[in-house]
Amino acid sequence: MNQEGTIAIITTGLLPVPSVMGGAVENLVQNFIDENERQGGPRLTVYSTATPDAIEKAQAYTHTDFVFIHTPWVIRAADSILYSIFQRLVDTNKSASLRAILQRLYFLRKVSKYIARKNHRKILFENAIIQTHILRWHKNQERYKGRVYVHIHNEITNFYKTYEYLAGAKIIVVSKFIKDSLIAKSAQGNEGSGPLQNVSVLKNAVDNTRFTAMTRKRASKLLHQQYTIDDSKKIVLFSGRLTPEKGIDVLLRALDRVKEQNYQLLVVGSSFFGTDIKNPFLKELRDLTEAHREHVTFTGYIDYDNMPLLYRGCDFAVLPSVCNDAAPLTVIESITAGLPMITTNRGGIPEYASDRAAILLDTDENLEQSIAKNIEKLLREDDTLQAMSKAGQKAAKDMTLYNYYRGLLEKLGEE
Repeated sequence: MNQEGTIAIITTGLLPVPSVMGGAVENLVQNFIDENERQGGPRLTVYSTATPDAIEKAQAYTHTDFVFIHTPWVIRAADSILYSIFQRLVDTNKSASLRAILQRLYFLRKVSKYIARKNHRKILFENAIIQTHILRWHKNQERYKGRVYVHIHNEITNFYKTYEYLAGAKIIVVSKFIKDSLIAKSAQGNEGSGPLQNVSVLKNAVDNTRFTAMTRKRASKLLHQQYTIDDSKKIVLFSGRLTPEKGIDVLLRALDRVKEQNYQLLVVGSSFFGTDIKNPFLKELRDLTEAHREHVTFTGYIDYDNMPLLYRGCDFAVLPSVCNDAAPLTVIESITAGLPMITTNRGGIPEYASDRAAILLDTDENLEQSIAKNIEKLLREDDTLQAMSKAGQKAAKDMTLYNYYRGLLEKLGEE
């Protein structure tokens, strides 16, 4: 199919779009292209790593073309060997990010060749700034001058020699926290010649219709049945990758201080999306869970399509991120679903989580105690839960997928 004149969306090359394997950014990209289908918007071309399920799901789209990059088995085998070496040499809690280095390099090389042969109207890089290196190959930087956009979802700690590409692009970030951080780091001048000026904020959003379709009462009943939870117990949700920065270990240790017994904690997520990575941190989590076996259920990876049931059916969430999360989707999804939450004031979280809909905690030496204290408070105070739920839904009124879609089109100069 002729893809000239389309807006090209370049994913990370790690997880596929359509997002059949999960991934926060991949879900956001899918939400955008889904809304584009509904609105009959501009023609898009998505560059994605290939999986059979993604290829099958892509057949349903009429306004989006997909270019799937098939990773050769030898690349996958080499990545597997490298990863086993990284596990021995690198902190295993960080080694997951090194799992598919060769796959991603292969992906970028292939995409660079593709876009050199096409004449896309615009290029949108999603999330990983290292992807912009494809502009250095095949004269792509000159070819797409003035037509490059970079959508950054995380705090940048290293520019990886991409400053010149970022300086020539329009940069879209998901929170003021990320904007301020990016400008401050670029001002240090270790790669460039001054602070980046071309940075604007577009807040993330999720499909609000999906996260409010079922009544909370109905969803709660289904969850109690599905996980065989006594009707008298409140259901507490943790959703996210099982990594130290998401604070799941802090939450499990906080349970030692919780005296109330009328709860069941659902831990939703895996160490690296849908993959199965074993490491000492996961073993630590299992050990921490031993004392609370009757109160903690690990669900494993749950497909994104099934997540609205959890957000609507749980009584409140505990999302104790201890890193500078830019705009965690778990927080946005909780707010949208009217799910009260206990979270932290790190990164861009306070920009999304209203203090009426969430309890924001400092990540200091008292964090475990603060989490336990507020869990007990919400287990006891139904009126507080109701008020927080209403406040969340009110705060989310403008955080709709349609507004996000229109906002991104505006940033791309398509409105």
